[in-house]
Amino acid sequence: MMKKLLYICMTLLLPLKVSAQNRFPKPDFESGYQYPDLTYPVPDETLWTAIDIFLLVVLMGIVA
Repeated sequence: MMKKLLYICMTLLLPLKVSAQNRFPKPDFESGYQYPDLTYPVPDETLWTAIDIFLLVVLMGIVA
């Protein structure tokens, strides 16, 4: 029962973030076009810290 719960938690929490990749090269323009700088939002680290601590406590409790 506890193993199933652990697998369910791991399955739901691990793939929360997916990153995109540039799979194709950018086209070569001869008109002097300048690509804009890419901006990314800053992730909320407090949420991930809380999740890490929660999982640490839960998994340490399961193991002990």
